[in-house]
Amino acid sequence: MGLCTASAKLFLTLLGLCFTVAAGCLMYAGIIVFAGYQEYDKIYDDHYVWVPGATIITAGVFMFILGIIACCAACRENKCLLACFFVVLLVIVMMELTGAIVAIIYKGEVKDGILTGMHKTFNEYGTDKEVTDSIDEIQETLECCGVENSTDWADTTWGKKHLLQVPGSCCKKGQKNCNGSTTDILYDRIYTEGCYSKVERKLQDNLKVIIGVSVGLLVIQVVGLIFSCVLFCNRKKVAYATLDNEGTTHGYRA
Repeated sequence: MGLCTASAKLFLTLLGLCFTVAAGCLMYAGIIVFAGYQEYDKIYDDHYVWVPGATIITAGVFMFILGIIACCAACRENKCLLACFFVVLLVIVMMELTGAIVAIIYKGEVKDGILTGMHKTFNEYGTDKEVTDSIDEIQETLECCGVENSTDWADTTWGKKHLLQVPGSCCKKGQKNCNGSTTDILYDRIYTEGCYSKVERKLQDNLKVIIGVSVGLLVIQVVGLIFSCVLFCNRKKVAYATLDNEGTTHGYRA
């Protein structure tokens, strides 16, 4: 076995183990995403919340399967397994690149969709208990008020019934006897920044982490494609015997 082949086999084995561990981390991260955004799914369209978590968990499942295939392919140097590993990994890389391109192209539309969805949902405040509790939780947690700013409440159904007021969840932390009244607004006892900018920043921070991890994985995956090709092209040579006129044996079977 040549040095190149041995190195490729070792790297592919380690890559398989890394993929298996990474799969567990990705699935755990996906669960965290679902848990962390459970209060957000009421203020804008559900698919904007569930797609990231579902994508991460799906990637984790594929990574786990790929890790097992990589370990088996490297240890057995089986052409079928190596080909399967190469094809599956190539598909994953193409999906990642396609997803990145689509995300860049439709970035503006996603923002507009979230903004429109938030305005629509905030207008349901006070009419749906589940939505009301969700908005209160978000305003208290993110320390924000309204969609783009606190004045948005004046245009909502709730605001038209409570003139010159905002919900009590807009009150700043530590403010006693604050309930979002006109007096509280005049004396700066409420948050004025909208929730949309806070949510967008939170999503952008998460996106930066995801991009960083994805770039790192992409580099490893490309190297994995290269080494799987090396193993595939330099498969084991099995010796076989032939007899010449002098009775000596020689020859190899690929």
